[in-house]
Amino acid sequence: MTPFSSRCIEVKSPVRSASFQLQTLFREEFESRPVPAAGLISAVPIPSSPTNRLGRDERGNACIIIAVGPGGAACRPDVRLQNLSVRRRAKCEIVRTDGKRETLQGVVVTCSAASSDLRCFFLDLFDQALDNLGTAPSELDVDAWIDHAYRLFAELDDPTAREIRGLWGELLVIASSRDPEVLVRRWHDDPRDRFDFFVPSFALEVKTCRDLDRVHVFSLAQLRPSTDTEVVVASVPVRSDPAGVSAVELLTEVEGRLQQAESRARLREVTFRIGGAALAESPQRFDRRSATAAIRYLRASAIPAFESAPAHEILSVQLTIRCANIPSEDLAVHVLNQLHG
Repeated sequence: MTPFSSRCIEVKSPVRSASFQLQTLFREEFESRPVPAAGLISAVPIPSSPTNRLGRDERGNACIIIAVGPGGAACRPDVRLQNLSVRRRAKCEIVRTDGKRETLQGVVVTCSAASSDLRCFFLDLFDQALDNLGTAPSELDVDAWIDHAYRLFAELDDPTAREIRGLWGELLVIASSRDPEVLVRRWHDDPRDRFDFFVPSFALEVKTCRDLDRVHVFSLAQLRPSTDTEVVVASVPVRSDPAGVSAVELLTEVEGRLQQAESRARLREVTFRIGGAALAESPQRFDRRSATAAIRYLRASAIPAFESAPAHEILSVQLTIRCANIPSEDLAVHVLNQLHG
């Protein structure tokens, strides 16, 4: 595994670019052209960063070629993941759109994901990277962004992730908030955590289901925590829809509303950690309009459960509960205030 740099990404602009320049450029320059011959990269200069190139390789994959200044004596190893690869100090044979060829040396970052949503995410991520790297970045500056991309895409190689529907529901709740920054800061780091959003004395748990019966599976500890914690459940019916919205598209939308660079980085990292391989492999899209309209907030204390503590030898209890008739309340503002702390 490639060692991570301890260098942090320095983001100069407080709000990320909404131009999606690389997505547009890739679509306009490459989607109607044949892929280049073996060993070549078809590439064009990036208008806002003309020393660098946006390209497509012989397999049709999107790639970014970043020209860097002279490196030190040591060069970090290349990266090869299922959906991302990085070649450092690579000498690239480029064919331009006018048919002429050129040789360029730099860092080549390639997204090999089959998902068009992930390719768009990759291009948007490096839109931000190039905006912040400037015209003559050092290898250390470039490596900080590569490490960030590596951490994200490495999560896609994890086959143990849960169903994408649950992640989609959590992202929808964040996207539906009037202040998504608060929810992103309180989002769990580990998909095995008891609650999805947590501060001392308050928790929000998002549960998805397939219909308005609102059948959800809870642990007893979620409904009746041993500590003095108020728990609210967001019940989200989620229906598959081939013309709907993907989890990656929700991620991109939420990211565009976040003001803080740290929140944007955290949003990406938690999304990829929870989604894992399912985020790359799942073609699932869901009906956003019906799901948003059907979100209901329930107090956990109003959901039936065992009121007495189980025997000490019983380590966990799971309950499958139909929540359609549980009274819902307009708790969105209350949830936001509690998580804000």
